[in-house]
Amino acid sequence: MYGTYLKLLDKLGQLRLETLDPSALVNIAKDLPLMVGVALVVAGLVSTLVGGQRYVFRLILTPIAVMAGYTLAPQLAQMVHLSPKLASYAGAGLLGLGAVIWPPTVLFLAFGALGGSVGGELAGEKDFWVGFIPGFILGGTLALVVSRIVAVLVSAAMGGVMFVLGLLTLLSFTRLAGLVFSVPTLSLGLAGCIAVTGMAFQFKFAPADDDEARAKKKANKLKDKELAVEAKARDKRFKQYGKKVDAATKRAKEEAKD
Repeated sequence: MYGTYLKLLDKLGQLRLETLDPSALVNIAKDLPLMVGVALVVAGLVSTLVGGQRYVFRLILTPIAVMAGYTLAPQLAQMVHLSPKLASYAGAGLLGLGAVIWPPTVLFLAFGALGGSVGGELAGEKDFWVGFIPGFILGGTLALVVSRIVAVLVSAAMGGVMFVLGLLTLLSFTRLAGLVFSVPTLSLGLAGCIAVTGMAFQFKFAPADDDEARAKKKANKLKDKELAVEAKARDKRFKQYGKKVDAATKRAKEEAKD
């Protein structure tokens, strides 16, 4: 399993977003074992339907962060004259650890890098860093502000991709392999439809699990506890008052008889 994971990392590292070939992405499924395909289908469904939730998102983001660190770190290492191999493992470890401890750090870095790249391109080659730094800060901060939305978008998109890759892996062991791999754009379209459906489902039905929601839930729980204590004390006072009334009534009857 570990060897399969490293092999998958190498294949993903060879992909380039600017010249992404759908067939290259789809053909990854041809080399995956059957059990990995089953695991991808299950993980894809979970990610698509409930991936935006707090702890589930950590499980989903961690392997993505590891892959991103393993793939992108060597490119950054060339800028600071470090060993690409060492940078691959260091980047994978740091981003994976960040995803486990506090996922917003990975979101901040990812969207910050995206915003910085856009800012650098707009500023031009000579003033690249002048545009990169504010773009990085703006992109990362925006990702933190809308972290709930980002979590749903990322989890649904990754869920769609994992489900389709797992499905293609399973179909590669059948007679339909030639048919499904001959039209890679159809597989990507299916992944997109699943992702959009998952986004709609999570925004509609999945409860928000952000800090504000947790704080509100905690406050409501504390308020219910206080109300329960007050109700118990009130019942106790009523019982004591009832006993006093009964005692006074009994005493009055005895005095009346006398």
